[in-house]
Amino acid sequence: MSEFKPVTCGLPQGSIIGPKLFILFINDICYVSDKIKCIIFADDTNLYSSGRDLEELLHTVEKELGVLKTWFDVNKLSLNIKKTKFMVFGNHSGSNIKLKISNIEIGRVWETKFLGVVIDHKLNWKKHVEYVKGKISKSIAILYKTKDMLNHKSLYLIYCTLILPYLTYCVELWGSTFKTTTDKIVSQQKRAIHIPNNAGYHDHTNPLFLNSHVLKFRDVVYYRTMQIMFKAKNKTLPDGMHRFFKVSESKYELRDGCKFVLPKAKKEVKRRCISFKGVQLWNSADLNVRLLCSKNHYVHLYLGVMAVVEKRGKELGMHVCV
Repeated sequence: MSEFKPVTCGLPQGSIIGPKLFILFINDICYVSDKIKCIIFADDTNLYSSGRDLEELLHTVEKELGVLKTWFDVNKLSLNIKKTKFMVFGNHSGSNIKLKISNIEIGRVWETKFLGVVIDHKLNWKKHVEYVKGKISKSIAILYKTKDMLNHKSLYLIYCTLILPYLTYCVELWGSTFKTTTDKIVSQQKRAIHIPNNAGYHDHTNPLFLNSHVLKFRDVVYYRTMQIMFKAKNKTLPDGMHRFFKVSESKYELRDGCKFVLPKAKKEVKRRCISFKGVQLWNSADLNVRLLCSKNHYVHLYLGVMAVVEKRGKELGMHVCV
């Protein structure tokens, strides 16, 4: 066993209090620059800035990164420039876009993984859908290999453990993208739902989803989006998100429930964003859903979605118990 030594710089690895001390240590990094914003999650730090003129923006960011590098040096922190990357959002595909820190050029990327979500420079979510598709394909292979050894309940648990998390994680952000993009996920989910139900390849999946009480992918997107809008209505979202949702005000007492102001959107990317798509879905939802205020609101929202699914099943001539 090694001898005790005083810690004069940094934090000992593996300690319980280490992560909290590290967060406290770098907490004031957000105040180093007023032109660059920070997103910090544990030791994962992301910086972002915006502007109308690209050259001016690059010059500003490069200058502020120099200030940030000085802050690192003063606080005896090392910046791994080799692992530091930058991405330009938009249609700027030129290869002459460069960024430097202390005269060392930073590598440019066109996609990056941020807290488990793959973000591309055009925000079309194609790369993340491909990532989710790959993960689901591996899980489907596990279902196939175990279908002859496990019963329906066990296979269903595998589905909920290995596949459902990828279908639901941050789906309110990327699930509203173009239908042609998410069709790959829909096909993968249909393949997966066949296995626990021991259904044939050509069997219709509607009865399988209905009888298994499993929401289809697009219903999951609707349900998760409505959860966010319900939180926006009850002001339980993080403070930074409330500015995206403005409640529609009127001098008259209308009986149409709480509605939000639909923001202006010139580009398709904005119309696929939750601040626009979520408001659309909420404003067109049933009045009873918009007036929900009980502590079990998620149960009511789920039952509301399942009611839509049940109606769809009856139209197809199927009996469903929800």
